[in-house]
Amino acid sequence: MQSGQVRGYESMSSLVKVVTVLMAIYVLMTIVSIGSSLLQLSVLNQLKAGVDVPEEILQMNDLREFVIAITFMGVFIALAICFLRWVYRANRNAQALVRSPLTISPGWSVGWYFVPIMNLFKPYQAVKEIWQASTPAVADWRKAPVSPIVGFWWTFWILDNIASQASVRLSFRADDVSELITSTGVDIGSSAIGIPSAVLALLLVRNLHNMQEQKSVEEPVGVAHSCPSCGEEFTEVTAVCPVCGARCLT
Repeated sequence: MQSGQVRGYESMSSLVKVVTVLMAIYVLMTIVSIGSSLLQLSVLNQLKAGVDVPEEILQMNDLREFVIAITFMGVFIALAICFLRWVYRANRNAQALVRSPLTISPGWSVGWYFVPIMNLFKPYQAVKEIWQASTPAVADWRKAPVSPIVGFWWTFWILDNIASQASVRLSFRADDVSELITSTGVDIGSSAIGIPSAVLALLLVRNLHNMQEQKSVEEPVGVAHSCPSCGEEFTEVTAVCPVCGARCLT
């Protein structure tokens, strides 16, 4: 914690840099994946037209697609882990920046991503609260405005997930050239949605980080006070300790 920052606040500069790098690699791999899919689409269209495509070209296509898919999956997993870690820590920091707690805890701000049905709106609610609580110069964080970035990010997140699931299901069911062409086309569309989704996620991360860094220095509302009797720490100045009932102010 830097001098002058709120007690309990922990800067995420290093983590944000890692997320930024991984997000850039993810976008680059997405572009590469689209290019590879376009090459595969060309081969499939030739096969559908009855062109005798050499076996080595078919094997090269399958190998290229496999290597890209494995690499892409590795980057995605690393990015997902770092992003969810950022969500957890951003929520924890937001809790330290305000007097009244957020309705969603740091643990559940991550956990809701893995709960069916609830993962359609709860993660958005968690990030919305983090944004509001991280907004500098507001008396009541619940009334703080929310940037359109949050809404756009979540919209593209949902669209990206729907398109990705459709692409995976079609690829598993594809038995002939026509179905492979359809599957590849959907995969290209899914990848195209993934690019703005990643860019919006990066804007979300960096903007929230900057807001929290600013608020942690300018508005030390989370500075703890201690009960002279039991030593319990709390953020609000109060006449009576909420734990032991001892008088705190004289």
